[in-house]
Amino acid sequence: MGEVAYLDSSAFVKLIKEEPESEALYRELELWPVRASSRLLRLEVARAAARVGREAARRAAAMLADVALIPLDETVLIAAERAAPTGLGSLDAIHLATAVSLDSDLGLFLAYDVALLEAAGAAGLTTRAPS
Repeated sequence: MGEVAYLDSSAFVKLIKEEPESEALYRELELWPVRASSRLLRLEVARAAARVGREAARRAAAMLADVALIPLDETVLIAAERAAPTGLGSLDAIHLATAVSLDSDLGLFLAYDVALLEAAGAAGLTTRAPS
C-alpha cells in the first residue's frame, strides 16, 4: 500500500468548516502525512471557503500548502471521460482519475460523497469516510 492519502473536496471542506466528521478526519490525517489531490481542489476549496467567510479562506490557504496538487493534464482528463460509472459528475470523475493516476503511491482515498466512494472502491482504491 502506498503512502499518499488523496482528499477530494468533500473531505477537504470538513477541514475548513467544522462538521460532525471533522474531528475524525483530522485524526485519520495524522496517520497520513503525505497528502495529495487534483489541482481542481484549489478551485473547489476557494469557492467553498468564500461562502464560509474570510477566516475559512485563510485556513484553507494554509492547509492547501500541505497538499500536493496534481495538475490537470490530458491523461487525467481522458481517464475522467472514461471513468465509470457514467453517472459520476465531471468534477468527481476528475478526482477519481487523478487518484487512480497515483497508482502504487496511493494508500487511501478520502471522500464523503457516496457515489464517488463507490466508484473509487470499484476502481480498486482503498476508501474511507472517517466519522
